[in-house]
Amino acid sequence: MKEAHFKTLLKKYQEGKATASDKEHIRFFENQLKKKNANQIFTNDQHKEELKSSIIGVINRKISKPSFYWSKIAAILVLLLGVHLYRQYVSHSNTLYNEVTSGPEVKYYILPDSTQVWLNKSSKLQFANHFNETRDVILEGEAFFMVKKDQNHPFKVRFEGNELEVTGTQFTVNSKKTKQEVAIKEGSVTVTTTALEAYDLKVNNVLKITGQSSVKSIEEFPRSGYWSQGALLFNNMPMHQVLEIVSKRFGQTIRIENIDKGQLGLRISAKFTEDISVFDLLNSLTHITPFTYELNIERQELIIK
Repeated sequence: MKEAHFKTLLKKYQEGKATASDKEHIRFFENQLKKKNANQIFTNDQHKEELKSSIIGVINRKISKPSFYWSKIAAILVLLLGVHLYRQYVSHSNTLYNEVTSGPEVKYYILPDSTQVWLNKSSKLQFANHFNETRDVILEGEAFFMVKKDQNHPFKVRFEGNELEVTGTQFTVNSKKTKQEVAIKEGSVTVTTTALEAYDLKVNNVLKITGQSSVKSIEEFPRSGYWSQGALLFNNMPMHQVLEIVSKRFGQTIRIENIDKGQLGLRISAKFTEDISVFDLLNSLTHITPFTYELNIERQELIIK
């Protein structure tokens, strides 16, 4: 998040024009700053509270119509970084989080912890630069998640003021302005709504949220939750063409190293279901023709050897 964008969000909040998504970004930014910088600024908890009380007092005297949340945010920013440190932090990091958008097509993306995400059309996913420490994402639109299991670092999805938490499972989140829905394919999750109601969801549970009301039901997980383009069918196709299709389907650049032309010309006949992951597909291909692969998550690149 650039400094100008953050200032715009704060101004909208102060004027009462911030959307649920805007508020989520502000809270996300606040939480990341606190986690990353608190130990560098305060000598102890008493020191933090004394400074906070002092600054909030000044802000409340200066603003004719003070907003409690605006005062809180401003105080936290000054306390955590100070004006000089805040500007220095923004200029060095450039952005606090990364953004992935799907545009007019479904987009497949692998997060830094190896969690796999299918973003439906016209959707957006944001996550912190130091993602492996927090595993928090913000979703606008719809996505299917195949979360990498990590008991020590829960995976959280924030959407329209709601929060989903899990350590490792498979589920979809459909986040629209007026209605949100969570469907579980595998494992279990906990969802806390904007009304502060907590729901524990298991396989084939669906939670539908409309405003301040929520309804939990039991339904078969929708196959449309993958938004894929159908099954993958290779009929006597050369290996190099198979890899080209895999690259396009999963949005991964494929770099080939140390494989001879004879192996790349090997013809393959196979069929894979629409919900297969790129890892399972490549593992299956290694049983047909021997090769190894590595994933460069930062570049979203698969290296075939």
